[in-house]
Amino acid sequence: MIESSKKILIVDDDENIGVMLSHLFESEGFKPLVAHNGHAAMRMIRFGNPDVLLVDMVMPGMDGMEVMRRAKEIDETLPVILITGHAEIRGAVEAIKKGAHDYLAKRFNHDEVLRVLRRALAERGLKRKLKDLSNQIQERNNLKEMMGPSDVIGRLISDVNRVAKSNLNVIILGESGSGKELVAKAIHQASPRSKGP
Repeated sequence: MIESSKKILIVDDDENIGVMLSHLFESEGFKPLVAHNGHAAMRMIRFGNPDVLLVDMVMPGMDGMEVMRRAKEIDETLPVILITGHAEIRGAVEAIKKGAHDYLAKRFNHDEVLRVLRRALAERGLKRKLKDLSNQIQERNNLKEMMGPSDVIGRLISDVNRVAKSNLNVIILGESGSGKELVAKAIHQASPRSKGP
């Protein structure tokens, strides 16, 4: 996916930080989104589908750690980069242990911000591919468990995967109790269209 389609959600109560990071990300071809508090950020995470979250650690109301915790409940693969004006090793270690992708101090070095951002995007892409692969393997195993490990079932699984990748409409014929519904479900779950964007 090209960078211009990658949405970066910046959450900071300091409007100047939002403006500065927005300009930086736009200049690099990203699509920045800005929220000035945790509640606005949660709405944007639910409805805006950001690819990376940059969130200030210290904000009134909902702080950065709480935003990260809630964001991970919505999308566990969403990389969160915490930003703060008071960087210290202990805080960075705590943030990483709780699920942050990285931790940046304010007075940003633009090259460093972009490097961390691109690494977070690459990690998210890898996690999504692994999740898709895991789902495909699970579906294959489910078919084998339900229908048996024969050569015929092996060919059926191969056909399911081939059909799932196509845009074809498929009619599944067979006697009652032969597993038509199971095959239809496997095709649907293996299809990239069922996973959304």
